[in-house]
Amino acid sequence: MNTRPTGFTLLELLITITVLALLVSLAVPSMVTFINNNRLQAQTDEIVTALNIARSQAAVRRQTAGVCSTTDGINCTDAAWDQGWLVWLDTDGTVTPTGPGPTDTIERVSLYGVGVPAAQRVTVTAGITNPILFNSAGIANFASVPAATFTVSKSGAQVTNTISMTPFGQITVTESAP
Repeated sequence: MNTRPTGFTLLELLITITVLALLVSLAVPSMVTFINNNRLQAQTDEIVTALNIARSQAAVRRQTAGVCSTTDGINCTDAAWDQGWLVWLDTDGTVTPTGPGPTDTIERVSLYGVGVPAAQRVTVTAGITNPILFNSAGIANFASVPAATFTVSKSGAQVTNTISMTPFGQITVTESAP
């Protein structure tokens, strides 16, 4: 009969915990970068989707549609696009540069940064006036400039995304080092 006790000694347990702590300390910084990069990409995809929805709804329904920055999900504001944006369809035919009217249909709302501390927020800056309107042919209202640009960045992310859209709706996303 074996009377020797089984299990781990205190020394073996301490060495195992030390090695585990070392591995975790190496993995956490790369995980934070991974999360920041994913937040950046998600917000970039949301903006591209909003622009595509507005353009396609304008062309399909033969009505003006728009995209603008918002902080409340109802009205367009001159606030930065990192607070949120909305897509609306001008159903009553009274296009206003200030955003949707009382009888217009709001198609999509993204309130991405509302209530999020500035240090944790993904920053979105637009190089075009607010709102972006698409006519019934799907052509944007900024024909005087070659492209509408949005710069999407995040503190701690390894890249910055730039979204460019021509008046005819061609969207390209380019990544660059911050």
